[in-house]
Amino acid sequence: MRWIILIVGLTTATNLFAYYTFEGGLLADTGTSVVVGLVAHFPQSKMLTLNGDFHYAYGSYKRGRVPVDISHHLFIPGVNMSVYFLKGRIESVEPYITFGGGAVLGIVSEDKEGVESETRFDPGGLVKIDFGCDFPIDAGVMPFVELGAWVIVDIIDSTDGNFALVAGIRF
Repeated sequence: MRWIILIVGLTTATNLFAYYTFEGGLLADTGTSVVVGLVAHFPQSKMLTLNGDFHYAYGSYKRGRVPVDISHHLFIPGVNMSVYFLKGRIESVEPYITFGGGAVLGIVSEDKEGVESETRFDPGGLVKIDFGCDFPIDAGVMPFVELGAWVIVDIIDSTDGNFALVAGIRF
C-alpha cells in the first residue's frame, strides 16, 4: 500500500496537470452490477497515463435455485496505467489498454430460504484489464468506452471474474 501512495504522490508532484473521468457501466458475473466511478488521470507522456480511481458497484444475483445475494462493492482508490496506441494519429479515435488494481470492500447480504438474511464484509483486491477508446471531439468533454475483465479476489469467499462494460466522459 505504501508504494501505491508513493507512486500517486510522486505523480502528483511531478505533473500538476490532471484531468478527470466520470464513468458508469455494468459488471457481469453470475448477475449484473451497476458501477459508477471517478478517475483522476496524470499524463506521463503522450502515450502513458497513470490513474487513481474510486468506484462503487451495486448488484444482486442468484446462485443456484434459492439464495439471492445483494452486494455493495467499494473499489478503494486503485492505481492504473493506460497505454495509448496511435494517440493523435487518427483524428476521431484514440485506442488504449489499461492495467490496474486496488483494494475492494464488499458488503454482501445473503437471503437464505426460510432464514433471516445474513450480512457479511468481504475484504479483497481487484485486478483489471480494459481495452478502450477515447473519441476526441471539439468540446470541453471527451466521451469514451471500455470493455474488459475485472477480477475481484475476496479474501474470505472466492474469486469472481467480471466482464466490464464502462462508458463515460473525460473533462
